[in-house]
Amino acid sequence: MMQSDSTCEPTTRAREFPFAELSARDGRFRKLYSRYQLGPLPSSDIRSEDVQQVLEQLVEVSRNSGSKWPLSVREVGRSFEGRTIQLASIGRGDCHVLLWTQMHGDESTHTSVAFALLNTLVRAPESLDGDGQLLDRCTLHVLPMLNPDGAQRQTRENAQDLDINRDAVALDTPEGNVLRNVVRELRPAFGFNLHNQRADKKVEGSDRVAILSVLAPPLDEADRETPSILRARQLALEMFACGERFLPGHSTRYEAGYMPTAFGEWVQAQGTSTVLLEAGGWVDDAPGTREELHYVTLLTALAAICEGELAGVDAGAYLSLPLNQ
Repeated sequence: MMQSDSTCEPTTRAREFPFAELSARDGRFRKLYSRYQLGPLPSSDIRSEDVQQVLEQLVEVSRNSGSKWPLSVREVGRSFEGRTIQLASIGRGDCHVLLWTQMHGDESTHTSVAFALLNTLVRAPESLDGDGQLLDRCTLHVLPMLNPDGAQRQTRENAQDLDINRDAVALDTPEGNVLRNVVRELRPAFGFNLHNQRADKKVEGSDRVAILSVLAPPLDEADRETPSILRARQLALEMFACGERFLPGHSTRYEAGYMPTAFGEWVQAQGTSTVLLEAGGWVDDAPGTREELHYVTLLTALAAICEGELAGVDAGAYLSLPLNQ
């Protein structure tokens, strides 16, 4: 496959952080979540067979709707214990975007969020931007539950007792090979590495719980700034700002150094502007839910990519974001 158009940004108007003009759209996206979330199964109870069932149902809905953006699903590999790993794709744009969830088997929030996201795109694609052009400009690919054996056990590691997210170089896990092969085939312009962090993580210098954390993984120890890295930082800022609009003072930049064996760094090195998104703890009296926040955040990020909003974000502000501790 040819390299995606990694710019995906036709406009350059300057924007002022935290992009308050998007508040109305935040509200609209929250209403979409209330309508298209898939429940009532808690995200921590989702297993491989549930993923297969949901994807089959969404393909059937898409087929019966006659949408011009049909959802396709295909097997792209198997886990160590033989469980199916599937890739769901929707859209027909040249800008390819890849999301992968549950690389760690006990980090399930974004698998549930991915279901809601795909359900929205299948059932109401025009509701995102009014005319569905988002899916004309972009093609979204989702690897839900990359570690189905770990999900079955509710462990971070896979059935080999290996951390898939430290297997980008050795490639000792079949699941790591699946992700590597998908990235090499699609050559996406943007990548989302979706995780859960410990619920007791706090915002630097405060007692506030970190509910959302972002990281643009570095290319090397020197953290070189390339066009791809700068786009990743712009995307991270877009997502951080969404968290700030949702619940001010509870979002952070994820504190992590360069990890050469991690997949975030490896995908970043392929020229894919990659962002790590961590779902953290929650505030009891906060509006909505953790899943709702991360659904709105991912929809906002996808819209920013496909509607050309990233180019107006000052990437330099990324390094000034508060860290988690």
